[in-house]
Amino acid sequence: MRRNFIVYSLVSLVVITVSFLAGMNYGGYISAQNSIDRNLQILSQAYYFIMNNYVEKVDGRNLSYKGIEGMISSLNDPYSYFMKPEDYKAMGEEFQGSFEGIGIEIGMNDKKQIVVISPIDDTPAQKAGLKSGDIILKVDDKSTEGMNLDQVSRLIRGPAGTKVRLTIQREGEQKPIEITITRAVIRLLTVSSKLLEDNIGYVKIKAFREPTADELNNALDQILPKARRGIILDLRNNPGGLLSSAIQVASYFIQKGPILYAEDRNGNRDQFDAISSLYKVKVPVVVLVNEGSASASEIVAGALQDYKKATLVGTKTFGKGLVQSVVQLADGSAISLTVEKWLTPKMRYIHKEGIKPDIQVDWDQKGTDIQLERAKEVLLGKK
Repeated sequence: MRRNFIVYSLVSLVVITVSFLAGMNYGGYISAQNSIDRNLQILSQAYYFIMNNYVEKVDGRNLSYKGIEGMISSLNDPYSYFMKPEDYKAMGEEFQGSFEGIGIEIGMNDKKQIVVISPIDDTPAQKAGLKSGDIILKVDDKSTEGMNLDQVSRLIRGPAGTKVRLTIQREGEQKPIEITITRAVIRLLTVSSKLLEDNIGYVKIKAFREPTADELNNALDQILPKARRGIILDLRNNPGGLLSSAIQVASYFIQKGPILYAEDRNGNRDQFDAISSLYKVKVPVVVLVNEGSASASEIVAGALQDYKKATLVGTKTFGKGLVQSVVQLADGSAISLTVEKWLTPKMRYIHKEGIKPDIQVDWDQKGTDIQLERAKEVLLGKK
């Protein structure tokens, strides 16, 4: 591997730590370093001029934070953002599988509007009726216009039992809708499973967190002996999560070969291979996907589709093909930065395009899960 740190896919995200240089060497020995050092000199000059001369006392930490936010906002990338120490800590708790909030994954569209990627199943957000594609216009009385993802997340999060009011714009609705949601402690068991009729196993993965691979292993151990017809892997409304978790999950279905490639701005590629020791699913597989399947979900679905290890049923996925690394800074704050794009084993780049299912089945607004029924038919050999 070219890198010496672990990179996770975002939404989100991972926790990694890199060494932080307390000082800068302005006597760089290569031209690129000299250019960087000159730019840092300009930034340093501005910082000290403001600190020492502004008419009122200035909070140096806040000034530094605003400078970092300004640098990142100049990238015009919704997936790159700065986190204060408390927000970075909250993110770490979320990926451990427990957090306080409403249970949604958010992103940003081409118009820089905050959009719901997916409400996580069995959370206050889903129960309140939030849907993938909803545009969040306001959180309580604060407009989200001009905010980044972390700023909006900070407003939505809060202690369990408190309420948050979201004003959303939904496709097909002429007027904005207000939805009030009570926050809760969300303990996210990411994998659930059951045996359906006709010896078909059903596995639902809600998100890709640290415990997900172990949870999936336990679920497969229980249902595989009886699931002789095959497995339905449900990734609908799964907003993604950790890259490492996605690779592990895919490895239960793919014995060897690359799960994905990650490519940096210079065209250098890292290959992430299947973990052969995890391979155990040898029966037919159908994967359920929809517009709420994003990021790590698309890594798994794309790999299974490329290797023809599964039939994809449902609707086109969200389309997030970028990799972020999260770097902790000296004071506990952190930066999430897009560092690579990822490609499927067949070198497909799905960002903003999504993955088309092999069998298109739209959601039945009446509430019947016709996508699941179609998946059963595929495993039973029905046309």
